[in-house]
Amino acid sequence: MGPIPGLSWADVFGVVVAFAGAASLLGIQWFQADAVAPAGRARRAARITLIALVIPFLVISLYQAWLAPPDSIRVGALILWLGGTVLMRSTAAIREWSSMSRPRPSRSPEPRPNELAQASPANVLVQASVEVGSSQPFGERSPGGRQRLPGFLAVLLLASVAVAPRAVVAVATQTPCERVEVLLAARNLQPVEADPVEWMPPPELPGYRLTLDGPTTLEEVAQGRKNPEESRKELARDGLVTGYERSWDGPNDHLEFAAQGFATSEGALEFHAFANRYACQFANEVFPGPRGAIGLQIRFASGKPIGEQLSWVSGKTRILVFVDHDLPPADHSRVESLVGLIPPR
Repeated sequence: MGPIPGLSWADVFGVVVAFAGAASLLGIQWFQADAVAPAGRARRAARITLIALVIPFLVISLYQAWLAPPDSIRVGALILWLGGTVLMRSTAAIREWSSMSRPRPSRSPEPRPNELAQASPANVLVQASVEVGSSQPFGERSPGGRQRLPGFLAVLLLASVAVAPRAVVAVATQTPCERVEVLLAARNLQPVEADPVEWMPPPELPGYRLTLDGPTTLEEVAQGRKNPEESRKELARDGLVTGYERSWDGPNDHLEFAAQGFATSEGALEFHAFANRYACQFANEVFPGPRGAIGLQIRFASGKPIGEQLSWVSGKTRILVFVDHDLPPADHSRVESLVGLIPPR
């Protein structure tokens, strides 16, 4: 779960790390221009060039999962950034060294001052003049910090632009488990109160053979799940009272109906959330269904590879409908039609 339903903390952390990395790379390039060129147009040109050198590497680093560039492109972007930056710094250092090593033109000898004319009159106290206006007021900051502030703001703006597509996708695109959180947040609760057996279709379904029909205990419900130990603890904590299951084998698929009755509606909703949060890890898709149900298309390692289920809570009972498939179906009409087999309430 994250700060809001449908947005995980992993998404938030990923965007923050990406922004920090982008700001660091851009900041390094931005402030290197101070050492590469003097102020004015030369420094602006150097700054633009240094930023341009790092952009390909930055884009590949942020969006390599989308772009999937070959190794040669990644290495080339890295060489462009580091090699170009080192070349510019080296050129600037050589230019500065050359200007410092040049011999300065000799000055003509200054005329000897008239010592008598420059002498102070007798008995006159010579005081050093102090220019009050040239001194920096106590507590006032140096202008260097104010001059760098626009640079920091520009770097943050550039980093925001670079990370913006990734942030938008993180918010707009939801994983199956994030989608489950959105549906769970609605806390859909149907008002019908009935015993678990009353949620079962009739035992005789044309073309299907009944394979299971009977009440279930807490231990049986837990053992029928993929995570029995955790399920046993959760069922006891949520107050399972009784359950019922019916299943059928048909020529092309297998059908299951199950219902678990709890002591309270809150207990039924808690187990509903627990079960869907576990199953979403193996889901290809999450979708809303009739009666406020949460629908999951799940991958299986054994048996038929695809199963679709709908589950919802009515009163103090959680109801589940399941059907398996050889391939992912084009839509969810099959599992949705099975809800219609439940006797009307």
